[in-house]
Amino acid sequence: MTTKIFATKRKVVLASLLATVSFASYAQLPDGEFACQVLTESGQAGLVLVQADAETDAMKVARTSTAWELD
Repeated sequence: MTTKIFATKRKVVLASLLATVSFASYAQLPDGEFACQVLTESGQAGLVLVQADAETDAMKVARTSTAWELD
């Protein structure tokens, strides 16, 4: 009886692990790639590279992201 319980627990743990891995593998990055020119806090021009589905989403992310300062 103990052997059956152990085997069942092992199958449940394995199934849970496989389910977790399969759900995590569905995470997909957005298709769009945007290069947003921003004005940094110091007043210098900067560039932020963003991956988003839409231009408006990219602009929202670029406003709060760290920018590469341009010379």
